[in-house]
Amino acid sequence: GGTTMFKTHKLRPGDNMMMLSLRYGVAAGDIMKANNLLYEDLDFLNRKVLDIPCKEAVLQREKAVKALTVEGLAEPEAKYYLDVAEWNMDRAKEMYKADLH
Repeated sequence: GGTTMFKTHKLRPGDNMMMLSLRYGVAAGDIMKANNLLYEDLDFLNRKVLDIPCKEAVLQREKAVKALTVEGLAEPEAKYYLDVAEWNMDRAKEMYKADLH
């Protein structure tokens, strides 16, 4: 298989988004997106683990978004299509082209 996209972090009392961001070297926003969190620390309460995206995964996503913006999409659109296509570049392009017609 390819590179692992996520590490699993077991939450402990006192953990917070800033600490996790610094510890793993990944932006808090990327951790929140990976876990569908809306509010940084409030959502920790009911969770035992968080998925921490690997730096490589974050970089791959940024490259994919840039590649789609080159195709003429605005960044929010590019992220939307990539998200719906589960970050499969070819599928995202097909969906975008289908929506144009």
